[in-house]
Amino acid sequence: MGIDLSRQTMADWMIKSQLALQILYERLREILLQQAVIQADETTLNVLKEEKTTCYMWLYCCGTDSPNNKVLDAEDLSMPNIVLYDYQASRSGQCAVDFLAGYSGYLQVDGYQGYAKTPATLVACMAHMRRKFVEAQTAQAKGKTGKANWALNHIQKLYRIETRIRDLSAPEKYRIRQQEALPLLVALKDWLDKSVDNIPQQTTLGKAIGYTLRQWPKLIRYLDDGKLSIGRVGMWRSSLKTLFPHPAHQTGRALLTHPAFV
Repeated sequence: MGIDLSRQTMADWMIKSQLALQILYERLREILLQQAVIQADETTLNVLKEEKTTCYMWLYCCGTDSPNNKVLDAEDLSMPNIVLYDYQASRSGQCAVDFLAGYSGYLQVDGYQGYAKTPATLVACMAHMRRKFVEAQTAQAKGKTGKANWALNHIQKLYRIETRIRDLSAPEKYRIRQQEALPLLVALKDWLDKSVDNIPQQTTLGKAIGYTLRQWPKLIRYLDDGKLSIGRVGMWRSSLKTLFPHPAHQTGRALLTHPAFV
């Protein structure tokens, strides 16, 4: 018995598939919004046959960077790995407001003020701050070592702690961060306060320092709860490779990039 591949049959199949996927998407979104911590970001997307050539892909996720969500804390096992995309024509903060629908838990994001329109407790991403100092380091004279190097070395110490405690329970992460990360952050803040008046604000290093100081309360918020992450570049590396596995010139689609990638 042959398979009917008429246009009407294919159209019916596509409509049914769309409805099924929409139900799945909404269920995943419902579960996502129940989590204590959500990470979010947005990036430009060049789109063909749209009134606006530049649109935005918003990304929301929860869980860990590990595919198997490996944790030792039974309480953390209730936080599944979910990644959802929300295609929008603009970068308006209302896009996040609408998607998150009143979510008031922790929301880890970059410094974009649009997220402040949500009722969530914002947590900054250390990877975005680090990127600013990488740019300052690049702007230094070739072969020179300066203040940007000190900042990056200090930030690296914070990341080494996170690497070591990655698979520990949330309470253990909290305890170790209080003992080891907090003193490093206090030293970094002291350096920032002393440097801000001595570095011209228009330089790349001055901009990095200014950005860090403006974001400081949100940057150190990951100390408050072991479920929080120092930063979530991993969610972009893994999820965007899945969505766009081939270079733009091979697929005709834009290759999404992210400013936290180094």
